[in-house]
Order: sequence, then C-alpha cells, then structure tokens
Amino acid sequence: MREFIFGTDWGEDCDDVVALRVISRFHKAGKARLLGVCSNTCVQHSAGSIYGFFANEGIDGIPVGVDKDCAHFVMEARYQERLAKYAPDKTNDDAEHSVRLYRKLIAEAKGKVEIMEVGFLHSLAKALLSEGDDISPKTGM
Repeated sequence: MREFIFGTDWGEDCDDVVALRVISRFHKAGKARLLGVCSNTCVQHSAGSIYGFFANEGIDGIPVGVDKDCAHFVMEARYQERLAKYAPDKTNDDAEHSVRLYRKLIAEAKGKVEIMEVGFLHSLAKALLSEGDDISPKTGM
C-alpha cells in the first residue's frame, strides 16, 4: 500500500482542502495510507482546522505538524476558524513542528514514503536540510 505525507500551505485557498479530501478518501477506503500532514504555515487555527477536517471526515489518529517558525505568515485564513470548531480542543500547541514530524514519519516508515506537497516547500526543504537528531542519526538527505 502506498504511504503518503501531505505537505500543505493550508489556509488561503481551496487546493489544499481538495487535495486533502482526495487523499483522505483513499485513506478511509484502505487504498492508501496517510501518515501525517505537515503544514508549512502557522496561523491561529492551523492545527485545529486540520484536526477539525479529519473529525468532520471521520478519521482519527493522523498526526499534524505546523511550521511554528512561520507564526507571522501573512494570509487570509478563509476556512480555518470554521473547521477548527469540529476539533475545539485542538490548537497549534497540539501539533509537532512540521520538520520534526517529517523526520519522525520518515524514520518510522517501513518502506517508501511519498510526499505530496501543495503550496510552499520551505518545511520540506528544512526537513531535507536537517541534521541527525534524537529521532534519527540520519540527515534529511
């Protein structure tokens, strides 16, 4: 079964929601496995809205990461506050840093992991440039 990490600039337009909906449906149908979502943006409801999306889809246990270094990212978060209401107990504090989550998911994978990125690539680039750490002695490359 193909395993995916979904990278996203979640928040300003619909391409991210549509892509996550497609991969979520494949995940629920057992045709793919979504390992996690890494948002390379971090505004007030970033993590809460992704968790809310999953709650609305009836999906549990997908880890979420946000790039907490991008806390001042300028965007109009058009749908995040509404989606966050489906997971009112989840905030950005409940999410790992996106680079750490990329490293963790890849280190724990038993085989190939495909990365589907919609939007900016800076979190993925930071993961690729990362050094060994407590998760894995391997570099991001």
